[in-house]
Amino acid sequence: MQNKTAQNVTKAQLHSIQVTKCTNQRCIIDDIAKKVKNRWQKHRKRHNKDIKEQHVVRKQTHGGNEMKVGIIGAGRIGKVHAKNISMYVPDVEIKIVADPFMNEESEKFLKKCGVENVTKNPDDIFNYKDIEAVLICSSTDTHADFIIQAANAGKHIFCEKPIAYDLNKVHEAIDAAD
Repeated sequence: MQNKTAQNVTKAQLHSIQVTKCTNQRCIIDDIAKKVKNRWQKHRKRHNKDIKEQHVVRKQTHGGNEMKVGIIGAGRIGKVHAKNISMYVPDVEIKIVADPFMNEESEKFLKKCGVENVTKNPDDIFNYKDIEAVLICSSTDTHADFIIQAANAGKHIFCEKPIAYDLNKVHEAIDAAD
């Protein structure tokens, strides 16, 4: 009976776990799930360490000559951009991230990415003189208004798509950016 249960598990999975005398397939699946969970937790710890190390190395090699940007939105896509910039774009420094729904979890993540300032007020980005560009990663209904504000503040603009649901708002935003 034990051989029949083991046939349903791949060779790689058998290599990574020790099959006990239990013939219940559910026990084997639980063991595999525990192993996968442990590996994932180790990966997350290593990945978070990599973010910190990359940021430290970047700071040591560039010393203040980076383009300074602000990010509006600390949700899923805002975090993706913050992480990618902090790890893979050495000539860009994220000075501030603004999100009206900023929470402790987002703040911790952004600190790991080397972001010094977080705020709930997007106007802080437009009023920050050192910021050259704005990444708009907020909800779609806010994109056009933030594009117009960023253009009026003289900032370069990167905006997630779509710009807006209303074509008139899209044209307003494009005209402001021109």
